[in-house]
Amino acid sequence: MIDYICDYGKTIESRDVAPTVDPGFLRQMLP
Repeated sequence: MIDYICDYGKTIESRDVAPTVDPGFLRQMLP
């Protein structure tokens, strides 16, 4: 988990500010 946090901090500048998913995308995955 510590490695994940450190890697996230190193790559934060290359990540999108807004999510790249459409609203409601999770609804179709629910039973």
